[in-house]
Formats: sequence, C-alpha cells, structure tokens
Amino acid sequence: MSANLMSSLAELANLKQLNKEELEKIIREGLFQAISKKLNPENELEIIADFDTNKVLAKFKKIVVEQDTELGEINLEEAKRYDKDAELGDKIAVQMPIFEFEPKVIKNARKAILERIKHLEESRIMFDYEKQKNQIVAGKVRKVDYNGLLVDIGYADALLPVEEQIEDEYFKVGDIVRAYVVNIRKRRKDVIVILSRTRPEFVKKLFEMEVPEIE
Repeated sequence: MSANLMSSLAELANLKQLNKEELEKIIREGLFQAISKKLNPENELEIIADFDTNKVLAKFKKIVVEQDTELGEINLEEAKRYDKDAELGDKIAVQMPIFEFEPKVIKNARKAILERIKHLEESRIMFDYEKQKNQIVAGKVRKVDYNGLLVDIGYADALLPVEEQIEDEYFKVGDIVRAYVVNIRKRRKDVIVILSRTRPEFVKKLFEMEVPEIE
C-alpha cells in the first residue's frame, strides 16, 4: 500500500510538474491532517514520507491505560511488550505503516493530499501567469472542440476560445499556435489561462516581435 501510494502520487506529481521535496511535504501534511483527527496533541504525531525507500508511516506515542479504546491508547499488558517497566500514564512510542489505518483515514488522507496538490498547482500557474500576462506565448494544440482550442503553453493548459480566434483561421491537434495571454479563469476543478488572437494588443506585440527596432 505504501509503495503504491508513493508511486501513484509520484506519477501525479510528475504530471503536475512538482518536485520530490514539494510532494513529500504535501504527503506529510495530508496524512497529518487525516490521522491527527484520531489522536490528541499529547500523542506527538509525526509523519514519515520517503520516496527513496517508498516508506510512508506514522510515528506517535500511545498513552498506557487500563483498557484502550482509542488509537492513541494502549493497554498495560500490550505496553509491557514494548517496555517491561511500563506503567499507567506512560507513553509508548509506536510506528504504523499507512496501510494499517482504517480505510476511512486513508481515504481522507488521499483527499487532503490531492487538494494540496491542486492548490499548489494553481499557485504555480498563477505565478507563471503573472510573468506572462499581456505577452505572446506559443504552444501546441492538444484538443479542438466547440469551446475553442486547448493549448499546452508549458506551465499550464490554456484556452483559445472561438470568439478569440481569427475568422476562417483553422488549427488542428499538434499545430503550434501563438496567442496573447489575456487573463486567467477560475473553473470548478482548476484554473485555465485564456488566450486571444483577435485583440489589438496581439497584433501590436506580434509586430514588435517581428520588427523589434520599431516601437
């Protein structure tokens, strides 16, 4: 389970252009958010996520009680297997692989991780967008439908809407298209950069690129 989780998230991170350190941090935060709901602060939860070993586990301290009923508790008899001198109220350090947690915890952790990846991706897109706003970019057409052209501009997908295309102009999947970065639009599941080939600014910028000595 741990190896599968790490490998699947690594594939997703690669697709979203996230580095290993960013993803490990996201995994730790997502797992901490989900597992900490089952524990108390005195359990001192720590999450280990290591891509080099594909190891994902939770380290925390269980409180020794007469009858354990919660994740953060351990009964005295079991505690003595860890420490023969254990007494009620002591803390016993344990570690649990993620697959040993109940499915609901794992599901909540996965949801929290994916949400964090989404937010990080959106922040990165916004950062790159601000650098290329009001500039001309070039990208490859990935899809053509009634909304317009879906264009890969490197740091994100961009939409060249039908109304922002030059009349009678035709592009197919795989074509390289240059367009003017207009704005960024928030959608239900993500954000997308909006392009134009009809704005006066596009013609002006294109002319400046072709004839740089003319202002």
